[in-house]
Amino acid sequence: MRPVLKAIAVALPLSMGALIPGSAAVAQEQAQEPGKEQAKQQGKEQGVPSSEPKAVAERKRLAANIVVRALPASRLPEIYADLRYALGELYLPTLREALNDPASAKRDPETLAKLAAIVPVIDYALRAAGELDPVIAASRDELIGEITDYQAKYMSEEEIRFAGEILDTPATRKGFNAFYALSRYLTAYDKEDLRASREMSAWMKDLTFDAATNPFTPNMPPPPPARIAKATAVVTDLMRISHVDDMVADIIAFTRNVVLEVDALKPEEAEAVRGGLQQFEFYYNLGKSMAVAVAPSMIAAALTDEQLGKLHLMILSPVMAKSFTLLYTAVRESTSFTKQDIGEFRRLGEKGEVISAKWERGPEVQAKMSAEWDASAAKWRGRLEGALTPETRQGLEASVAVLGALMAEEEAKKTAPESKKIMAPAETMPEVPEGKNAQAPAGKKPQAAAEGKQERPTANSDNVVASAMGNSHE
Repeated sequence: MRPVLKAIAVALPLSMGALIPGSAAVAQEQAQEPGKEQAKQQGKEQGVPSSEPKAVAERKRLAANIVVRALPASRLPEIYADLRYALGELYLPTLREALNDPASAKRDPETLAKLAAIVPVIDYALRAAGELDPVIAASRDELIGEITDYQAKYMSEEEIRFAGEILDTPATRKGFNAFYALSRYLTAYDKEDLRASREMSAWMKDLTFDAATNPFTPNMPPPPPARIAKATAVVTDLMRISHVDDMVADIIAFTRNVVLEVDALKPEEAEAVRGGLQQFEFYYNLGKSMAVAVAPSMIAAALTDEQLGKLHLMILSPVMAKSFTLLYTAVRESTSFTKQDIGEFRRLGEKGEVISAKWERGPEVQAKMSAEWDASAAKWRGRLEGALTPETRQGLEASVAVLGALMAEEEAKKTAPESKKIMAPAETMPEVPEGKNAQAPAGKKPQAAAEGKQERPTANSDNVVASAMGNSHE
């Protein structure tokens, strides 16, 4: 079972185009030779399927069919295309704009430093994807053939058919659709959406109001009735656009009608889930009632008429409606599983355990399988790396090293004992050199060299900083 899933997991990301069905070899009839049945039974006892040419060809045909069908069913081509568009056309330009905005540096210098390390990774990863597209397209039949050869050699027909049975289960398709819906929450935007989102984010960060101006402050005069009416409209529209009632209803129904109806939970676990669900319903209804009753007065007291009008326009904006709708779609898809779906998954799980035990491989066979798989992976990795231009490969390696060093530094700060943490003044963003050979100002030496320390990779090194600021070679 594991090799077929492992093969599919590698094939799907590499072959994002439509794969050509029928790539499996055609079975060839051959006469039975003496001792074939004995060898077949012996191989089965060792966890190795029959090596008869006809049986191998049939297993390869079945495996190729699964790989070809799994690709569109998983919706990975759509997710991959959406992600590349969103990263290249939307998020990368937006992040570069934030890096070049002096106000962003003043607002949150630590976040800006992280962005300076992330942007080159995205940039060079997109370049690498573009350079590898023609290589993968030209090699897809060879790739499928190599994967199915491996499967046909080591996987039994029973195991391969079982993988196809899992793929064809309705609950599996629902899982793929739920994952696709979740990805759309991150990728289903356009340039106008991002422009509006940046404007709203900047307005919210710069929003100032007096927390003491609320109805519970002694001697505070109540806000005008007209402003309370505007705030009430804001809260009402937010509840409507957010689909929060619909999402909560779906989650409650899924928990009550699916999770609590299957017998997979122990009695004490089911009771804990049931009690938690009751508490969730109670506090949600209580909180909603209080928000609808109190929030308008508090908002009206805290915001001016101009601020309130701006907030209402933001809530009614197309990007807000799109975001909430995409989130609601993801929740709806994730809670679309039925009691029958869960039961089918459990049946398949039990069947998989029986098949795995029946075709359990010995240590020698497992070692041979791993060695062949690793050799094939190394071959394809070398071919893909060789297809990249030196600039892209070096830039990707350098940017990943910079990001890795930054993440390791952040992790070290989190895990360091409190007694060893040094309170240091906030660091400012280092100046970006204008060229690759830019020199330090006269009379000054780089800090690392002056102190005799080894300088770790930084986000301002050579092509990496150029990529981050949007000045790298296209």
